[in-house]
Amino acid sequence: MHRLSNAIFDRHRTLVKGLTCDERAIDGHPGMLVSAQVHYRVERLPSRYDTVTALVVRLDDGSLIIAASSVPNDANTDVALQARDALRTLTIR
Repeated sequence: MHRLSNAIFDRHRTLVKGLTCDERAIDGHPGMLVSAQVHYRVERLPSRYDTVTALVVRLDDGSLIIAASSVPNDANTDVALQARDALRTLTIR
């Protein structure tokens, strides 16, 4: 989560809080759903943290598929719901 946060927030200093992990199989492939609040302070940006969620799925050959969302604390509810629904629709063929 620290590396993902670093990439998302363009190397601004971040603090990860409330990290949660849950097993989440997708189409018979093992996976993990990882989520946390990533706090930051970026000049001229009114939000103070994002809820960052990553779904990591391991394929049979050992490679990984990662889907992620980052929703600012001041985003409207519809944005958060769209991010949640997008991760729920991930499929592996």
